[in-house]
Order: sequence, then C-alpha cells, then structure tokens
Amino acid sequence: MNTNTVYRLEKQMRETGSVKTRTSQRGRKHALTPEDLQNIDRVVQQEPDITIDEIIDKLGLHVCNETVRKAVIIAIPENNAKNSALQNVNYCVTDFRRTPVRLQIRSL
Repeated sequence: MNTNTVYRLEKQMRETGSVKTRTSQRGRKHALTPEDLQNIDRVVQQEPDITIDEIIDKLGLHVCNETVRKAVIIAIPENNAKNSALQNVNYCVTDFRRTPVRLQIRSL
C-alpha cells in the first residue's frame, strides 16, 4: 500500500471517524440544482407550450438547451400521471435544432 494512502486514510479517520470510501463525491456535478428542476417543472405546468429557450431565459439558467430538454422530459409524469396536474397535456419542447416537438402524455 502506498504511504500517501495510509496518511490520507489516517487523516480521514481522525476527521470523520471512518475510512469508508466517499462515493458521493465522485463524478461530474449536476448542472441543474433540485431547485432549478422544481422551477422548470413549475414553469412547464403554468405554460405547457413554452419552448426550451423561453424556459432558459425566464429562469436565467446558464446551461445548454439539451440539459433543460432532458429536465423537461423527466418532469413529464409518465408513470405517475394520475397524481399530477400535467396529465393529458400536450407539451411543446424545442430540441437542439430549435424545432418544436409535441409530446402527448396519456393517462394511465
């Protein structure tokens, strides 16, 4: 075992009381916060025909269109449509080519 690993684990044990691997700190951080996702969901509920560019402008987001498009698709309730105000709504989503795309959500 590398000596730096031993020192790092000793320091971690002193600071946290554990030498367990910190897997939650790995990988790329999310571009959108949970608050951003809630705001996107709220805006889509209020204005079902809003475009991705309009969502970005309205919320002042600093992310690409594709990131917001994915968040909008996730916000559409496919499995829990019965519990959402979004059921049976047509969504106008603009893809990266700025082409309007209609998504039809059906009740379960």
